[in-house]
Amino acid sequence: MTTKNAIVYARVSTDDQADKGFSLSAQVDAGRKYAEAHGMTVSHELIDDGVSGAMAFSERPAGTTAWALLRSGKAHALIVQNVDRLSRDVVDLLVTIRALLRAGVEVHCLDLGRVTSEYDIMLVIRGWQGSDERQKIKERSMRGKREKLAQGLIVAGRVTYGYNHL
Repeated sequence: MTTKNAIVYARVSTDDQADKGFSLSAQVDAGRKYAEAHGMTVSHELIDDGVSGAMAFSERPAGTTAWALLRSGKAHALIVQNVDRLSRDVVDLLVTIRALLRAGVEVHCLDLGRVTSEYDIMLVIRGWQGSDERQKIKERSMRGKREKLAQGLIVAGRVTYGYNHL
């Protein structure tokens, strides 16, 4: 029996880490345990730290590496903590899942188990939830910036050229 090599992929943006406690080490540890429980060997642990889920998986530094390893046959499965670690854009998520599955990659999300189709209703629902949460994060961020501005505080971290901050 041959062992299936798996990539454990973890991602956080600063909002995710602060809001939900998705620490990178917790994601990687959970992925390792899942792999072991399902007879897979973790060949690579890939991390995108501070990368927005709005960025396409294939365009992220670790996402690009994952694709290269999967296409070359050095890994056969991708394990992620939750669906929204792959993408916070439902369309990108479904396109990514479709491409992975068509390339013969096993996709495992700890919140769903093995994903066998981009049409899986739970995948679509979780993808929509991730997109919805992304919109809420943007709204909270803008609300906080507007509040800082109303209080006369610096919003962008530095004074705009030509202005003095007293």
